[in-house]
Amino acid sequence: MYSVSPSLEQRQFLKPWRFAMQGMVTPTPSTAGTPSAGGNTGMAGLLDRLADDLTFDMDRKAETEQALLEDLLNTLRKEARKIEEDAWKYAAPRSQPKLMS
Repeated sequence: MYSVSPSLEQRQFLKPWRFAMQGMVTPTPSTAGTPSAGGNTGMAGLLDRLADDLTFDMDRKAETEQALLEDLLNTLRKEARKIEEDAWKYAAPRSQPKLMS
């Protein structure tokens, strides 16, 4: 069956980046209340938001693909039913005349 949710693999790709950057930019308790001159304190939050946005987009894409796939399959099932209902029109007649030779 077709798998629509590759987002787990993509999430696994994002995790090392997010956690590696969190360790680098976490302020020490003594500087937590003061703004830093380097501006690195927002990097972890930015990466978290970026990872969450990407995860949200991937999940939304997977949901959309799943909905489209279900819609397509329902349409194909309806067409198959119509073909089966009309099959009698195209079947060979049951009683065929005997050919005299």
